[in-house]
Amino acid sequence: MEVDKNRFILLTLLIFAFFTFCKKAPYSPRLPEYIKAEKELRKDITPEQGLDDSIANLQKKYRIELKRELEKLKNNPESWLRLIKELTDGK
Repeated sequence: MEVDKNRFILLTLLIFAFFTFCKKAPYSPRLPEYIKAEKELRKDITPEQGLDDSIANLQKKYRIELKRELEKLKNNPESWLRLIKELTDGK
């Protein structure tokens, strides 16, 4: 009986820890790097030089789907703040 109670407590703690620490990231960890790279790309390339193609290649390189990443951030102000902080800390 005591062993079952201990197993139940341990299992409950493990489940709690799993749900607490295994949250899905609010956005891709590569998103700040991608945004910085796109900013630099926009400085160097004019629209006549094929900016859209270059941005598409950059998204492939970083494996980022920008529309999907922005959808994740849409109603999550805390994630926006975290992203902005990551972008400004890296300057």
